Amino acid sequence: MLKNIGTALWLLLITTVSSSQSIFHEFERFSIDNGLSQSTVYCAVQDFQGYLWFGTSDGLNRFDGHQFTVFIHNPQDSTSISYNRIMALFEDSEHNLWIGTVGGGLNLYDRETNRFSVYKNNPDDSTSIGDNRVMAIAEDSEGHIWIGGSEGGISVLDKKTKKFRRYRHNPQNPASIPGNLIRAIHQAPNGNIYIGTDLGVCIFERSTGTFCCLNNMDKLKDQLPFFAVRKIVSDSKGNMWFTIENNGLAIVNSDFSRTEWILPVSNQNNSLASNIVMDILIENDTTVWLATYNGLQIYNPEKKQFTTFSHNPTDPFSISDNLLRFVIIIVR
Repeated sequence: MLKNIGTALWLLLITTVSSSQSIFHEFERFSIDNGLSQSTVYCAVQDFQGYLWFGTSDGLNRFDGHQFTVFIHNPQDSTSISYNRIMALFEDSEHNLWIGTVGGGLNLYDRETNRFSVYKNNPDDSTSIGDNRVMAIAEDSEGHIWIGGSEGGISVLDKKTKKFRRYRHNPQNPASIPGNLIRAIHQAPNGNIYIGTDLGVCIFERSTGTFCCLNNMDKLKDQLPFFAVRKIVSDSKGNMWFTIENNGLAIVNSDFSRTEWILPVSNQNNSLASNIVMDILIENDTTVWLATYNGLQIYNPEKKQFTTFSHNPTDPFSISDNLLRFVIIIVR
């Protein structure tokens, strides 16, 4: 099993090698020289066929293990991808590949024809997507596709009707979503849908169609300030992990009674490397991968121990850049 880490300059595959003495990691680098369309990579996903898809600032890239195929917007072709800057990728339970662009709305890829269907905002249609700048994509247990916009709040797509239901912040309604910039959407194993906004985390109440801010809960009062949230994941114990913009990590336990903060500590090696954590991936109870602005880390929650991988200009097998954007597990 491999990890894939996206940086501002390269794609890196980490190979874990074990011997009788130790375990070490090597990084395999992919760049423009290998056919990648652009060096800034924002997101990635592996589809059910095994292809790796990468969203860059200039095109969608598909990698088959040997070479890249690039999909670029063609203004003369309405079935091409609608915009070249891609911030979100998601494959749903029916193996549909969804692409979130920053300026061209939501795209759905057709594998049979290599064409794209596009969902864009129409100011005259309240059932259209609420924002053409898509920052996050997720799916709920009913098969609806949840879209987070940069200023349009949440748009929820019913795939059968192809219509969206929108949720935006309403300053007159405390039960509305707290902010309209959405970078994280996550459905926990218990069915709760967590939304990470520019003004904190909330849970969607299905029965009422309203939102409850975690910071407003009595048990969490003032423990989880209204910070911008970039990523939300849940672990096997029911704990919720949040990457907080410029404020490291926050872990809320399963009954919402306690929040643990993980922050960098100056002059200490066994510490979070940066207060900017772009992505988090929980592999198991003792291995949590962190993509930070100061290298890649593995965190062991049981031992409270960090392992850090940093760029070494004299080592071609080290990580190529310390600014990381995402981590995914790749199955080969």
